[in-house]
Amino acid sequence: MGFASPIFLTVLPLSALPVLFHFLMKRREARLKFPSLMFFLQADPKMRAKRRLKELLLLASRIMLLLLLILALSGPSLKNVPGIGGNLAIAIVIDNSASMDGPASEESRKLPQAREAARSLIDALDEDARAVVIPLVPDPAVDISLELTSDKERLKDAIDDVRRTEAAGSTANAFSRTRDALQQAPRDTGRAVHFFSDLHEETWGREARGGDIFGEHTDVVFHRIGGIGRTGANVAVEAVNTPGRPLLPRHNYNIDVILRNTSDANAEVRVNYEDSQDEVSSFRKSLGPGLAEAVQFAFTPE
Repeated sequence: MGFASPIFLTVLPLSALPVLFHFLMKRREARLKFPSLMFFLQADPKMRAKRRLKELLLLASRIMLLLLLILALSGPSLKNVPGIGGNLAIAIVIDNSASMDGPASEESRKLPQAREAARSLIDALDEDARAVVIPLVPDPAVDISLELTSDKERLKDAIDDVRRTEAAGSTANAFSRTRDALQQAPRDTGRAVHFFSDLHEETWGREARGGDIFGEHTDVVFHRIGGIGRTGANVAVEAVNTPGRPLLPRHNYNIDVILRNTSDANAEVRVNYEDSQDEVSSFRKSLGPGLAEAVQFAFTPE
């Protein structure tokens, strides 16, 4: 069981307050002296027992009310720890794009750190769990099986086979391959996806829709591989949107290039491009900190 606001659990002892008030404010029996009791009716012992039972039931209901109120505020949820225990199918996606060659610290680079973190996840899996290792960028030179397996040594070998590439990587393509791999598991099996990447959170937010892509009952966990702080501007070509229709010869078309400044500094960039007719062109663009903008240019296919 998990809790969205576990801080409220610290006040759970307050649910015992009704017990304290019950004893502190308990009515004390006063003894009065009468010369004769002939005019008083004898009290029925059963009535006294019923009154005590009602008091105990009222006390228990007050305790339960406070307990349920505190638990409701803490936001409990029944779910397994993502990708660790139980009969689970787990997809481990490792970013092997060019950016993972950057330094994670003074001693190591990003990709080896991602591999080490993925190996630690494999060690933490239960014997019933099955997993698959998926590189963010497919590498034709490396044969990595996309079948779910419970063989931990085989999974670790697959992690070691993930090598850095020169490509930028497509998260949407990786999500598609991950979904196909998880579909090998039976429907009643718990599912989890663990991403080891240095991708920025904006990219995750646009591309990662766990409930839509992988299914409603799939846990999606991102392990951000941080790097040494960068000084100056950092601009990336985030996407290239081509016309979504057939291209006809000698007709004019436009291509949108999405540029994003992922730094806190103003950026002045120049984008060079070359078409299939060996015509080279370029354009300059200014981007403010954290901004993304589409730059459009025309081409005419022969």
